[in-house]
Amino acid sequence: MKQLTEIDSKKLLSQNDIPIPRNGLARNALEARSLASSMWGLAVFKIMSPDIIHKSDFGAVVLNVDYRNSKVIYDELIAKAAKVNARVDGILVEEMLYGHELIIGLKQDPQFGQIIMVGLGGIYAEIYKDVSFRVSPITVSDAREMLKELRGYKILTGARGKEPADINKITEIIVKVSKLKNIIELDINPLIVNSTSAVVADSRIITES
Repeated sequence: MKQLTEIDSKKLLSQNDIPIPRNGLARNALEARSLASSMWGLAVFKIMSPDIIHKSDFGAVVLNVDYRNSKVIYDELIAKAAKVNARVDGILVEEMLYGHELIIGLKQDPQFGQIIMVGLGGIYAEIYKDVSFRVSPITVSDAREMLKELRGYKILTGARGKEPADINKITEIIVKVSKLKNIIELDINPLIVNSTSAVVADSRIITES
């Protein structure tokens, strides 16, 4: 069993044609500024540390970073990690994504084998537990049915004037995830989706070896 870092998790997903954000690992403030300025907009900064697993809970993720503030944000994150003596591999700098949030999970079940889960992210996952399950691998038709089973499905189709999500791109990603091999546990949270794209913003993967 092997716990992959977020960087390695995203590399595995990218190798399987699952979109990930443009990103780079900064090992100093100058590199962080250079990477942030290359993102065509605002960036996300994340502490990469084997000692910090739940980055959001720790406050190790900063959204909407302007490259002109990159040194301040970089130094603050490094200082925060130092306070708890966490080892730091660097700061992951990624493009800022916008859209609806989905979660995708993959897990080995002792009775049914590999199970895939899809749900709406944010409060829908935390409060409403709005999720759907299937035994994987699945087809595109299965993936569409999973999405339609969600109580919040209309949100993805543009309810109340909100931007609709590209359902085809979402279903393609769900199917690709369902076909991944040697996975003990996988969490994509969130998958950011809008009318033109669906991209993995954060992921955690445990492989068999």
